[in-house]
Amino acid sequence: MAGPCSKAVQTIPGEGKRVFLQNIAEFWNVCTRPLDKNGLGLTPAETQIRLEKLVKILTVLHDIPEVYTEWRRLIPQREVRGVQVNDARIAAAMRVHKVRSSPKIRGISCDMRASLGAPRAISN
Repeated sequence: MAGPCSKAVQTIPGEGKRVFLQNIAEFWNVCTRPLDKNGLGLTPAETQIRLEKLVKILTVLHDIPEVYTEWRRLIPQREVRGVQVNDARIAAAMRVHKVRSSPKIRGISCDMRASLGAPRAISN
Protein backbone atom coordinates (compact mmCIF):
# COMPACT_ATOMS: atom_id res chain seq x y z
CA MET A 1 0.00 0.00 0.00
CA ALA A 2 1.58 3.27 -1.04
CA GLY A 3 0.73 6.93 -0.92
CA PRO A 4 -0.59 9.26 1.75
CA CYS A 5 -2.42 6.51 3.67
CA SER A 6 0.68 4.44 4.30
CA LYS A 7 2.67 7.58 5.14
CA ALA A 8 0.01 8.52 7.72
CA VAL A 9 0.18 5.05 9.26
CA GLN A 10 3.97 5.24 9.44
CA THR A 11 3.81 8.51 11.39
CA ILE A 12 1.64 7.18 14.21
CA PRO A 13 3.92 7.39 17.24
CA GLY A 14 4.02 5.39 20.40
CA GLU A 15 2.73 2.01 21.37
CA GLY A 16 2.00 0.40 18.02
CA LYS A 17 -0.33 1.17 15.19
CA ARG A 18 -3.89 1.04 16.47
CA VAL A 19 -7.23 2.04 15.02
CA PHE A 20 -10.82 1.67 16.08
CA LEU A 21 -13.59 -0.22 14.32
CA GLN A 22 -15.11 3.15 13.39
CA ASN A 23 -11.88 4.09 11.57
CA ILE A 24 -12.12 0.87 9.55
CA ALA A 25 -15.75 1.61 8.69
CA GLU A 26 -14.78 5.13 7.57
CA PHE A 27 -11.94 3.67 5.47
CA TRP A 28 -14.51 1.44 3.71
CA ASN A 29 -16.84 4.39 3.27
CA VAL A 30 -14.21 6.59 1.60
CA CYS A 31 -12.85 3.79 -0.56
CA THR A 32 -16.24 2.77 -1.95
CA ARG A 33 -17.72 6.27 -2.23
CA PRO A 34 -17.90 7.50 -5.86
CA LEU A 35 -15.21 9.89 -7.08
CA ASP A 36 -17.78 12.64 -7.69
CA LYS A 37 -18.77 12.37 -4.02
CA ASN A 38 -15.20 12.90 -2.76
CA GLY A 39 -14.43 9.19 -2.53
CA LEU A 40 -11.94 6.85 -4.18
CA GLY A 41 -14.49 5.03 -6.35
CA LEU A 42 -13.20 1.55 -5.56
CA THR A 43 -15.35 -1.56 -5.74
CA PRO A 44 -16.07 -3.53 -2.58
CA ALA A 45 -13.69 -6.25 -3.86
CA GLU A 46 -10.87 -3.71 -4.39
CA THR A 47 -11.55 -2.24 -0.96
CA GLN A 48 -11.49 -5.68 0.66
CA ILE A 49 -7.99 -6.30 -0.77
CA ARG A 50 -6.76 -2.99 0.65
CA LEU A 51 -8.42 -3.62 3.99
CA GLU A 52 -6.76 -7.03 4.29
CA LYS A 53 -3.36 -5.38 3.78
CA LEU A 54 -4.19 -2.63 6.25
CA VAL A 55 -5.31 -4.89 9.10
CA LYS A 56 -2.05 -6.84 8.82
CA ILE A 57 -0.13 -3.75 9.98
CA LEU A 58 -2.70 -2.33 12.40
CA THR A 59 -4.33 -3.48 15.59
CA VAL A 60 -8.08 -2.92 15.50
CA LEU A 61 -9.40 -1.97 18.94
CA HIS A 62 -12.98 -3.18 19.03
CA ASP A 63 -15.98 -1.58 20.60
CA ILE A 64 -16.62 -3.03 24.02
CA PRO A 65 -19.49 -2.20 26.39
CA GLU A 66 -17.32 0.30 28.28
CA VAL A 67 -16.92 2.37 25.09
CA TYR A 68 -20.68 2.79 24.83
CA THR A 69 -20.89 3.71 28.52
CA GLU A 70 -18.12 6.31 28.16
CA TRP A 71 -19.71 7.70 24.97
CA ARG A 72 -23.06 8.04 26.75
CA ARG A 73 -21.27 9.91 29.55
CA LEU A 74 -19.42 12.25 27.17
CA ILE A 75 -22.22 13.32 24.83
CA PRO A 76 -24.43 15.14 27.36
CA GLN A 77 -21.45 16.34 29.43
CA ARG A 78 -19.81 17.98 26.39
CA GLU A 79 -23.12 18.93 24.71
CA VAL A 80 -22.19 16.99 21.58
CA ARG A 81 -24.28 17.78 18.50
CA GLY A 82 -24.61 16.46 14.95
CA VAL A 83 -21.59 14.83 13.35
CA GLN A 84 -19.56 15.44 16.52
CA VAL A 85 -21.08 12.18 17.78
CA ASN A 86 -18.47 10.36 15.65
CA ASP A 87 -15.63 12.31 17.26
CA ALA A 88 -17.13 11.62 20.68
CA ARG A 89 -17.23 7.91 19.93
CA ILE A 90 -13.54 7.91 19.02
CA ALA A 91 -12.72 9.99 22.10
CA ALA A 92 -14.66 7.53 24.27
CA ALA A 93 -12.85 4.58 22.72
CA MET A 94 -9.49 6.33 23.22
CA ARG A 95 -10.25 6.86 26.90
CA VAL A 96 -11.43 3.29 27.47
CA HIS A 97 -8.52 1.71 25.56
CA LYS A 98 -6.06 4.24 27.04
CA VAL A 99 -4.87 5.36 23.61
CA ARG A 100 -2.99 8.64 23.70
CA SER A 101 -3.51 11.19 20.97
CA SER A 102 -0.93 12.90 18.82
CA PRO A 103 -1.11 15.98 16.58
CA LYS A 104 0.51 13.83 13.86
CA ILE A 105 -2.49 11.53 13.60
CA ARG A 106 -4.82 12.71 10.87
CA GLY A 107 -8.52 12.59 11.56
CA ILE A 108 -10.49 14.45 14.14
CA SER A 109 -8.73 17.58 15.29
CA CYS A 110 -6.59 17.56 18.41
CA ASP A 111 -8.72 20.40 19.77
CA MET A 112 -11.87 18.29 19.30
CA ARG A 113 -10.30 15.21 20.90
CA ALA A 114 -9.09 17.32 23.84
CA SER A 115 -12.47 19.01 24.25
CA LEU A 116 -14.08 15.55 24.39
CA GLY A 117 -11.61 14.38 27.00
CA ALA A 118 -9.36 12.09 24.95
CA PRO A 119 -5.93 11.66 26.49
CA ARG A 120 -3.03 13.45 24.78
CA ALA A 121 0.39 12.07 24.03
CA ILE A 122 3.32 13.29 26.05
CA SER A 123 5.75 15.18 23.81
CA ASN A 124 9.23 13.74 23.51
